[in-house]
Amino acid sequence: MRLKEYVDTLSLMPLKMPVKFANGDNVGPLTTWRGDYRKVTIPVCDYTVMSVAELLVDAAEVMNGREMIGYKGGEFYMNENTPVYADDYGQCTYEVPAGIVVAGDTVIIATYNVAEYVEWM
Repeated sequence: MRLKEYVDTLSLMPLKMPVKFANGDNVGPLTTWRGDYRKVTIPVCDYTVMSVAELLVDAAEVMNGREMIGYKGGEFYMNENTPVYADDYGQCTYEVPAGIVVAGDTVIIATYNVAEYVEWM
């Protein structure tokens, strides 16, 4: 999934609904991905439940040039073609978003792991 697809898909969801991962963890604002700081990841959010509207504002700002700081430093800028991962902050397990759906009163981000498809260096 690319950043524009993440934003476009979220924008189809009810704005006030909370967003969680399929395992029940809260979804947090985008951060740089540990595997490559030029990419973003959707981390777990331990401190609050974020709504679709809050995540949309965050993702739109990132897509439109908000400065991001790499896990070990450095300044990075994303765009609509930036790949999106779903690893928690500081993780590099190659988890990616598989889809975003409404389930009851919650928006769910389903993920899958692509590690076996990655060519290791």
